[in-house]
Amino acid sequence: MHKRCELLLRRDSAFGHVRRLFIHGDLEDPFSESKGNGPTDGESKPRDVPFTKLIGLPYDGDDKSSLQSFVNGFNENYSIHKLPSRVLHRTDEFWKPLCRLIALLPGLADLIWNTEITYHHLSSRHFTSTSPFAQTSLIPGSISLFTSPLLYSVWVRSHQGREDGSQYVPSYTTAAVMELVARLAPNLKQVRFSYSRGGGNSGTADGNLFSTWQPWVGFQEAASNGVEERGKSLGALRYLELDGNESASKIRRLGLMQLWERSTDLSALRTLVLRQLASPETHELLNGLEITSLTLHYVDHDDPANFEPVQNFLRSLHRLQSLRILFKTLPSSLDVSACLTKLYLPEEAGLAYYRTLLPSMIEKCPLIEDCAVTIPRFRGGAPEVRLYRLIGSWPRLRHLALTLDASSVLEEQQLFEPRHVSLPQDQSNSVGAGFDDWDGQVRAARIGIPKITKRWVRNVMIDMAADESLALAIFEAISRRKQVRRDSSTSRVITALPLETLSVRVIGGGYLHSPFDYQRSGMNSKMLRFKLNMERSWRVTRDPRDDHRDVLHAVEVGRAQRVETEASLVEREEPLEYLCIFRRIWPERTRGSHWRDDWRSWPLESLEDE
Repeated sequence: MHKRCELLLRRDSAFGHVRRLFIHGDLEDPFSESKGNGPTDGESKPRDVPFTKLIGLPYDGDDKSSLQSFVNGFNENYSIHKLPSRVLHRTDEFWKPLCRLIALLPGLADLIWNTEITYHHLSSRHFTSTSPFAQTSLIPGSISLFTSPLLYSVWVRSHQGREDGSQYVPSYTTAAVMELVARLAPNLKQVRFSYSRGGGNSGTADGNLFSTWQPWVGFQEAASNGVEERGKSLGALRYLELDGNESASKIRRLGLMQLWERSTDLSALRTLVLRQLASPETHELLNGLEITSLTLHYVDHDDPANFEPVQNFLRSLHRLQSLRILFKTLPSSLDVSACLTKLYLPEEAGLAYYRTLLPSMIEKCPLIEDCAVTIPRFRGGAPEVRLYRLIGSWPRLRHLALTLDASSVLEEQQLFEPRHVSLPQDQSNSVGAGFDDWDGQVRAARIGIPKITKRWVRNVMIDMAADESLALAIFEAISRRKQVRRDSSTSRVITALPLETLSVRVIGGGYLHSPFDYQRSGMNSKMLRFKLNMERSWRVTRDPRDDHRDVLHAVEVGRAQRVETEASLVEREEPLEYLCIFRRIWPERTRGSHWRDDWRSWPLESLEDE
């Protein structure tokens, strides 16, 4: 396969203009015919390197969304945990084809490495003499790629403390990448680091399971393999992402950011993504940086003393323009810069930050243009419409990702009673009343689980029904609220901009108690088929033509997948326990019509008097 790629590159002169190369894919054992099976003897022959696709992209003007559709490239490596030491010396052969390909790209400027990199196999100095994975020499091919002056970005998934039977193997990935940043990769500017599988189980910096393993001593063989170190002692990362996954609480205690401070000049950071818990010391360390884009994870704000370092950190970021919050629960306010133009709030069911935090952010950050927010549904009633109008009071809001919470787990959602509504002309029934004498208990309550009533099931059904008309109505409700606004802090006039795109997604339709109780309650399975059909996602865009700016285009997102999933359930469809409740809301349009063809979104209430 690599021979074919080389021939294509020689024939096609367009590859001479390739500026950026992506290496993407999981690591596999090239010796094995099936994944996970290593060779049993030294006679095993390696397979050809499985190149899949190599695509050149425009260097300027590309963005993350466009890159993701093209990220596909070199898919090759080996599983160190399944290879005997006697064949490790042959693995360098599998880097040579990639090196030849790189040599055929004369215009290459950036090499972006987006795959799992494990460094524990690079030097025998890091292992005890009894380790079955000991290696006699550094792999020249791999180290030449990792330390290339073309290397601009790496995405590392560190499987720390991995277990192979009864044998634990330590990971030095963190230390290795820090060394690349500090002295070996001169143009490395972006690092995305993801920890998983028990990282941080010990007090060592990289989460090694046993203190008996020898410490990281660096790429001692780099110089002997022709790798030239740069003069400065610190790197200059502009993008750093740390994702602790399930190990977040343990990594927090290790002071990981303090370790990164030894490898890179933090003042050069412009984008910081913390998808893990951070200690108060970490927030203090980051105070006053020139960060323009921040993703922040925190859960202990219920204690004001613990949350104050976070507020101080946010308050010190005067140039912050983009903020993504990953809090499970949110405070009533955040001390952020008034220059903020992008705000992404959590998208989970059962959140109630619309009460205080959302109005506070609208007041503090009048320049928001791009936003993601979650609000509860109220059967299209006045409380729901007021929330759309509240969001529309951002005068410059142009792109909105709106998540609608249909779980009805908040008390105000449960108590809100829908009004009488008139269905389309082909349905003569007026619905929304007559439930008081019919509102019986559906399921006997169990310990810790409240009663499930027909009224509650009805509310969730109405709230999760999202068709095209609802998406268009929400777009109109938000747009009508937009108007010129005066900044309270500077007294300057903020010109209103039209809303350009709206993404609507419904969640929580299977939750009849809370987002965390649905598995115990068993209600999710009874709502599944309703949920699959009615919880639809929509994208509404304004026509870009100047003479058609009032024209809106709505497209269902993920329709093909939804239809395919539903089709797989039709063959074994059974009577629906909640169909009687569904029919009280949406009667048959014609005799014998299927319930999937009969429902419509509840229309939004008109608030012309407000």
